[in-house]
Amino acid sequence: IILKQSVSQMNEVVITAGSFEASDENRAAILKPLDIVTTAGARGDIAGALQALPGSQPQNEKEGLFVRGGDAVESKTIVDGLVIQNPYDSSVPDIPQRGRFTPFEFEGTIFSTGGYSAQYGQALSSVVDLTTWNRFSEINAHTVGVTPLSLTYGRAYGTDDMTYSVRFDVTDLQYFQEANNEGIFKDFVKSNTDFIDAPAGYKINTSFKKKLSEGILKYYGRYQANKL
Repeated sequence: IILKQSVSQMNEVVITAGSFEASDENRAAILKPLDIVTTAGARGDIAGALQALPGSQPQNEKEGLFVRGGDAVESKTIVDGLVIQNPYDSSVPDIPQRGRFTPFEFEGTIFSTGGYSAQYGQALSSVVDLTTWNRFSEINAHTVGVTPLSLTYGRAYGTDDMTYSVRFDVTDLQYFQEANNEGIFKDFVKSNTDFIDAPAGYKINTSFKKKLSEGILKYYGRYQANKL
């Protein structure tokens, strides 16, 4: 048996290592502002809308997100990468409070109930990742809102590289409680809680954005006073 030498040349081979993206957008629930305000029972609240998603348990006596048996402190709220230590209004015994943020302040809401990436760290049961708007446009608007519970006035102004807004909210539950418990609605919509001195308060929200050469400068401020 005679063996002959044979030489074969392979074409170019490119080996690429697998990549890991530290992001939850591909495996988490992403809600737009309209998704939140149109969710039944959410009352226009971000946490209220997220409680309707699989994995979260609604609570009737305490604010916060309770996910897969975890406590509310295990659910972190993050705005543009910053952890918000207290994303809800001042707590009242046995009455859940609304969140401090409104849905239209954010471009999108990412909600993960487990399996989130390493960028968040710590032992958490869920993550609510909120992203503020980066858009700029010419705007000059006034808004006024009137409800049985509150009065609202807003002012917004913007150009191609700068925007600012301010909003005033005044709330008083006294008249609403009297209408429900003693007035024309007492036989139909009686309140579960009858306050001796009904809650009241006001809040001021301000925002400012400026486009810079290497990014965007953002400022969000809020002042709130309550009588509970």
